[in-house]
Amino acid sequence: MINESEIRRWWDIFKRDNPLTEVRILGRGKTFSGYYTNPEQLIADILAYDGYGIYATINAIKDSCYGRTQHDCIIQKPKATTSDNDIEFRTTLLIDLDPERSSDTNASDAEKALAWETAKNIIKYLADQGFEKPVIADSANGYHLLYKVYLDNIPENTELVKNFLQVLDMLFSSDAVKIDTSVFNASRISKLIGTKSAKGTDTPERPQRQSFFCYVPESYKEVDIAYIKKVASYLPKPEQPSRYNNYSTEKFDIRSFISQQGIGNAKETRFSGGLKLILDECPFGGHKAPDSALFVMDSGAIAFRCLHNSCQHFHWREFRLHYDPQAYDRREQEEYARKRRYYSGAPQKTVAPIVEDKRGKVWLSMKDIVWQDPSELVSIASGISASVQSASAASRRCVPHLQKIRSACTSSGSGNGFVRRCIRSVCEKRVRGAFWSGMPITAAVMSSMCRKTIIFADT
Repeated sequence: MINESEIRRWWDIFKRDNPLTEVRILGRGKTFSGYYTNPEQLIADILAYDGYGIYATINAIKDSCYGRTQHDCIIQKPKATTSDNDIEFRTTLLIDLDPERSSDTNASDAEKALAWETAKNIIKYLADQGFEKPVIADSANGYHLLYKVYLDNIPENTELVKNFLQVLDMLFSSDAVKIDTSVFNASRISKLIGTKSAKGTDTPERPQRQSFFCYVPESYKEVDIAYIKKVASYLPKPEQPSRYNNYSTEKFDIRSFISQQGIGNAKETRFSGGLKLILDECPFGGHKAPDSALFVMDSGAIAFRCLHNSCQHFHWREFRLHYDPQAYDRREQEEYARKRRYYSGAPQKTVAPIVEDKRGKVWLSMKDIVWQDPSELVSIASGISASVQSASAASRRCVPHLQKIRSACTSSGSGNGFVRRCIRSVCEKRVRGAFWSGMPITAAVMSSMCRKTIIFADT
């Protein structure tokens, strides 16, 4: 049984701009193939293959493939089908979710419901990462999330998509639902939406269902490659000996660490790349299982991830430092402490703006200046020492902290230039300062200074 309107919809979504498509038909130990640029011709030809699995390419094929034997027709045992080298560029990023079940059987309703929950979690997670809305399709036994992209067909992008799918597998695969990490290749074929599943026997408990679209966004927008790279970067790599880990070459014993630190481990499950240890609670946000987990890759790499946005900045290094503050060097400890302060959600300390009372004095006399112990003041060294000794005892008693500046102004012809430099330095650093001069400061000097920032005192 074929739903012709859904196939036309599939063509309109994915093939409007790049119409050349290979349809591939599998089943009963046979393989059929055909290349088409017209959806009506394709539909007419596949009607005879009810009971087979019908698939199609999802990326842009090179025009030269249209010259193969199966031009606008379906043939058995084709000499050539679409290879990775036949793809011009990628237009679709496919995420394929299927519930775990025995081979050559269809999914039950309960199994499909679990796959749907996982699909919703992935959609929300990727939206939080900056992804556009996907096309969502019921693939008969699972779900397809199809994101619009434009990626050159180069090895770097193949590796990117591969790592991206491995991260989703790491985060979302479970004993009940798996993310298919094998669909990263550019020439991947996918269920032709509108056709029926041909697996197993059609039973009430495990029926052969029709595939269809669940959701198509009004505006189907491309996902920026930067967001794909962002998610792919979460794939952990083995930690190399460095100053951060005191050049340790030992393989980290994660089970001993969990036991020694009393970390609650709710569940363990396998994914295609390693072991997932689901935590009772996230140590950074308090989020309950199954939202945070440790991942031990087959390569030896270890990762920590929490699915909540508030914890996105905490990884394995921060997780380990949380329980073992001496695990890394001092720089890493300080960086972790900074992150905890910044992302803790506590209100940041703010400084009230300085408001000038326009009715107050612009110039102050010495009696207006409150005495402060000079040893507690932060000073700017003038570099002038010989003339300081000649300063009067009276001035030392009144303003010992500023006597260097006063003596510089009275004993050198460049006093005003020195004052200018000091005041400019204070202005640029945007701090409060006070200058007392033993001589009047000219209007020209005053006009170049920030009167709101600096208080001048004159005798």
